[in-house]
Formats: sequence, structure tokens, C-alpha cells
Amino acid sequence: MTTFRNDVRFMLGVIVLSLLVCSPARGHTTRGHNVIEAAAYKNLLKKQRGDIPHLPSMSGKEVIDLLVAQRILRVPPCYPQPDGNPDCNMTETDSLGWLPVIGSGDMDAIFYRQFSKNGQYFHFMASPGALYRNPEIDPRTNAPRGLTEEAYPLAIRFLTGMYFEILERSDESKKYYRDLYSLIHTVGDSFSEAHADRDTVTWAIKLLKPWQATAWEPFLIYWSGWPYYFSDLIHWFPEDPRDKMYYREDLVPADEVEFYEKSPYLLPRSFLNARGIEAADAIEDLLVITAIILKEGGDNKDSLERAATREWRWYLDQHFKGYSDPDLVSTVEFKAAPREEQEWRPMVQVGVTGRTRKTPGGQDLLVAMNFAKPPSVVDPFGFYAGYEIGRRSGAGSTLWVGSVSFGLYLWHYSDLLALGLDPIVADLTWDGNRLTVEPMFSFARFDAWISRRVWVSVQGFRYSLINGFRSREFSLTLGVAFSRDIPLHWTDWFTPRRYLDKAEQPVGERWRIPDVDSPLRLNPRAYGYFHPFGYGFHSRPSHVSILPVGYTFLRDIDRRSKFSRWSYGMYVGVGGEHKGHEVWMFVKAGPVMRFRLLSLLSLQAAPLTPRPAIGLSKHAKGYVDADASATIVLALGSIELDLDVLKYSFREKHLEKKAIAELKVGILRE
Repeated sequence: MTTFRNDVRFMLGVIVLSLLVCSPARGHTTRGHNVIEAAAYKNLLKKQRGDIPHLPSMSGKEVIDLLVAQRILRVPPCYPQPDGNPDCNMTETDSLGWLPVIGSGDMDAIFYRQFSKNGQYFHFMASPGALYRNPEIDPRTNAPRGLTEEAYPLAIRFLTGMYFEILERSDESKKYYRDLYSLIHTVGDSFSEAHADRDTVTWAIKLLKPWQATAWEPFLIYWSGWPYYFSDLIHWFPEDPRDKMYYREDLVPADEVEFYEKSPYLLPRSFLNARGIEAADAIEDLLVITAIILKEGGDNKDSLERAATREWRWYLDQHFKGYSDPDLVSTVEFKAAPREEQEWRPMVQVGVTGRTRKTPGGQDLLVAMNFAKPPSVVDPFGFYAGYEIGRRSGAGSTLWVGSVSFGLYLWHYSDLLALGLDPIVADLTWDGNRLTVEPMFSFARFDAWISRRVWVSVQGFRYSLINGFRSREFSLTLGVAFSRDIPLHWTDWFTPRRYLDKAEQPVGERWRIPDVDSPLRLNPRAYGYFHPFGYGFHSRPSHVSILPVGYTFLRDIDRRSKFSRWSYGMYVGVGGEHKGHEVWMFVKAGPVMRFRLLSLLSLQAAPLTPRPAIGLSKHAKGYVDADASATIVLALGSIELDLDVLKYSFREKHLEKKAIAELKVGILRE
């Protein structure tokens, strides 16, 4: 029992530490991105023909209509489509369905972009190496030259490469989250003082800043970077107050910021400060030049590239001119960034695994294959499916063995290092004609990728639902990793990013736009949390339950108020549990009530959650139980940690209160 407690504590420590460490970098905060993007749409939609100096022949609504029709922007739910007009009325409940879809804030949930070297440019930030590779002070900026002479040109090439893919590799750019919403995100970040220094008169870019969370490790070797670690030349971790400097503090009280960030279309443009307005104008100009390029280029690649080169250089000159090198933007070539400067993410790994164990004895030698899905909006941890097959030798015999597993990357430290666990593993053993299936899960797994090709995976002990902990088990895998050579992307199974099926002609007057200044109609108050995994810990009888997947639906009680502390909804989930040598599978669903004490802390009650179970092993009989629970909810940005501190089983007539009764991780879906 002591070993059980120690291993549980270790697992909880790994999960909590991972969630705390991987809190995303937030240019203008994740929801702040949405506010600025909404401000750009609102201002553009108000412009009539002749109001856009760069494109007088089109109104703002016609610009957005063209971008939706050409599959550059996502299609609003109530946008007229060729297969029929959706049943949408201009009412309070569906007016958001007519407006342009907001998506730039979601891009902060792609965690591997937070820590990877080239992913820093996606957030318009410098790599930490820029500080120590070129530490000479530039008298024009009073900062190391690397932050300007190295980081700035790389960031401009990165933006250019992303825009090139949006126009010339449209489907691929959407598939890998390098679409226009990603570029809008980068534009917004570039105006955050936490990410870059700009001249506040001309808005020319002086320098880019690295992030504390990625800088400490290289600074252990390159000590010259430490003097800047706590300075204004670095983005602070986990959050930087300079990211919120986009609104006027004299008009937006601190306690109302969250309301506007949750309801971005409600913030009046006059509530933005000069920095926020410049960011919104830059996004608006990006939408306009994209419409110009599509309109002028058409289906002719040469015409499109000529228009794109001209308009993109104009755009960079307007919004991304360098303070120390103002002529760079006029020489930028409109093409994809070099391969070594592009984002990279391992997607398929194939290797050989060696595993040693004490109980049961023997060693395994297996061929392993791992299909990994990059982290994205719905799953910032990242999913992967693993397969193994090989031979087990020991105790005077040799058997065929294998496994099928479903895993999660909890912490994507960079392109080259990740921490994860396997909450679902089916261990298979063939002894003659007899197949034995042993369900289990692993607690810790470290994956590393060397030179973007060599895959190294180290896995520690696992817990068997039949035989208990295999605390002395250890495995090592060596193999080869593939990236976008084999494009596997399953994100849209969970969160469809809806574009038109094919490019169409703009719909014109058939697309109606509501009054974007309405004070009440544009405030979504329904949301939810997707739970990719969780665990239950029970002392009577002593056992562990696994909650592989679940969802909590929530709705604010007072939808017309700016702030509603009370929410109600329902939780549904499926899982499995092991008692003794028997295994069950269960489903559970029930109502929940939530009260928000603070922005980071809520209390939740589930008065009655029925939990029918079916037996999966020989002597396991089905049963029906029901739980009542009290939960502490810790909000960590778009991620929450649900800790059931009290849980009562109506079947066992037992109140679990000595330890955490259940733990779930949730990902916000709005």
C-alpha cells in the first residue's frame, strides 16, 4: 500500500508540474487576441465603398465576403451556402452566427509552438540564442544586436513564408495551422510590448524579445544571457502584464477585462489604446491586401505572385518596418522560408524497443511504431497511438508479445523533447494458441528527437489493472522520426474548422450582418471543458479508476449580466476500473453546479452522477452505482484541473475524503 501511495503521489506531481510549467505564452493574452481581431472585423464591416484607401472599389463587408468565399476565412454558421441557406434569424441567440469567425486566440493552444526554436517567430519573439550569439550592444536600441540583426530578419522571413503558404498552399496551410488566423495571431503579438519593442511614434520594430521559459536552459551554458533574464528585454513567465496593455485603463476597469475578452465583439473600438488600435489596423490591412491579391491574381500563378510581392512589401513597410534596418522589408522575396527555419513536429516514429522487468521476469525486444498527432486547439497536450510487437525471453521460454496504447504528451518542451504518459495500454501475450490481454497504464515517458530524425524514448514503470505496479520496469526505444513527410492530422474529428467545401463567388446581399454595436446580443455564455484523461483513487475497496475521456457542458445562469458567478450544466464520461483481479468499464453522467470564487478558483458540486458498469473479466459482474461529489477547480488559462476532494458512493455507502478522490484535466472549449 505504501508503494501505491508513493507512485500515486509521483504521478500527481508530474501532472500538476507539467500543467504549471506549460502555461502558454500569451501575446495580448489568448482572449486578448480575439478582442483585437474582433475590433478589426467590426471596423472593416462599417466601411462602405470608397472608405478603404487601398481598395476603394470594395466595401469592408465585400472584402470579408470574398475571403470567406475563397476559403481564406472560416465560414460563419449563418453564411449563405450553395447547398441551402441555414435557418438563421437575426435574433439575440444566433447573431454571432452571422459575424466573421474569430480564431486567432486559439493558436496559443498549440503548445509546441510555445517552446520550439522556430515556433518563437510564430509569436514574434526571438530565440534565446540571439542574446548570447551576438551580445554586442547596439547604441540605437541599447540592447544586444542579436535581438535586432538576427531575430528581426528571421521573423520577417517566417511571416513571409507563412503568408506564401496561405496563398499558394492553401489546403496545407490550414491543415498545419499556418492559415490566416495564425498570421493574424503573429501580427497581434508583434504589437505586444512583452514580445517586441516598437517606436511609439512610427511603430517601427526596434527588437524582438526571448521568453524566460525557453531561456533558462541555454543560459546554464551561455552565462552571458543571465543579465537579461529578469530585464525588460525578455518576456516574463508565466504571464507578462505587458501582454494586457491593449485597452484604455481609464475606460475598462480591471474587473471588466475578462468580460470583454470572453465577449470580444462587445468591446468598443474607443476602449482600445493606441497600441491596440495599431494592432487592429494592421489586421484590417492584412485582410484588405489579401482580397486585393486574390482579386487581381485570380487563377494565374504568375499574376498572383506579382500582386502578392507588391502588396506584401507594402504591408511590411506599413506595419513591420525595422527601426535599425528600414530597407529590409523592401527586399523581401515572396517565397517559403528555408526548411531549417520552418516549424517542425514529429508525427510518425518507428523504432526498436528493449524492455526489462522483474515481475513477471524476462526481457522484451520489440518493433515499435508511434503515430503522433501535433497539439492543437482541442488537445494542447497532443495525442499519439503506439503499437509494439516482438518477443519476450525468460524463465526458459520465449513468447510473442505486443501492445496497443493511447498516449498523451503532457509537456511539449520543444520540437526535440516531450514528457507524456500512456493512460490506456493493452499488453498482449501469446502463449501457444492462448492470447492474454492485460490492461494497464504508464506514468512517465520521455521522448526526444535528435537532429529532427533520431527518435529516443524512455519509459518508466507501468501499472497493471490485474497484477498491480511494475515499479522496476524500464524500456528504451531507438528509432527514426518522420515529420510532414507523412501528414497525419485528425484534429477536425474533434473541432471542425469550417471552410466552404470549394471556392465560390461572394454571396453579396444574401449575407446579412447584425448591428455589431449591440450591447447584449453578442455575448456567448455557453462553454465547456473537454477532459482527455483523468484518474479516480478509492480506498474502500482500494483501487484506481481511469477516466479516458469526458466532457463538461456549462452555461451561465444570468446571460444578460456582465458577470455570472453561477453556472450549471452536465458532465458525461467513460472509464474503467480494477478491483482485485477483475476489470469493469463504466459510463457516468450527471448534473453539475459551479460557483466561481476567483478568476483562478471555482467550486463545483455534482449532487447525483449515475455510474452503470459492465464486467470485462471472467468473474466481474455488472452493477449500477451513483456518486455525489464536491470539486475544487483550478483554472490555468485555457486548461483547468478538477480535484474531487469529497466523493460519496451510494452503492458502497462510503465518503472518500482522506485524499484526492478524482482528478481530471479539462481543456476550455468556447
